Amino acid sequence: MIKEKELHIGKLIKRKIRESGQKQKCLAKKMSLSESKISRICQNKTIITNILIRVCIHLDYNFFNNYTKFIDGFISKEKDILLTQIYKFITTEKIHVGKLIKKIKTERKLISKILAEKIGYTEKNIYKLYKRENIDTGRLILISKHLNFNFFDIYTEFVDEQIQKQKSIL
Repeated sequence: MIKEKELHIGKLIKRKIRESGQKQKCLAKKMSLSESKISRICQNKTIITNILIRVCIHLDYNFFNNYTKFIDGFISKEKDILLTQIYKFITTEKIHVGKLIKKIKTERKLISKILAEKIGYTEKNIYKLYKRENIDTGRLILISKHLNFNFFDIYTEFVDEQIQKQKSIL
């Protein structure tokens, strides 16, 4: 899905853990995950969006910024989709990425079958995707490229807000 020379989120997370002076064991405990799960996260090139949100909050670092910058190199910025139309897919708790993808696909006047072919899904699976709240970041990169829309911009803003909320609680 993602080439070796492209963004490797696991390596970025591992570096940030090291820079923070924490150990994977400490992050695992904070996130209520096993140490082996954190180790696997650090080895993977991609990650599911809801897990990355949690990692961002616990490490106090927005990794979605890395994706936003990465995707910006592949798409042209268009202002034809108003962010106010998009925010109905975002609550204070989560982003429903499947509904958001479907909305952007519709705005782009692209049929589901074509999008499915472009990202390596069957048409049946694309309809399942529209119902999902989370997605693998590697797949979201492909969708962002093919829909010419940086979904990571939305996640970046959302995570910034979540990190600020967390800081205000502490």
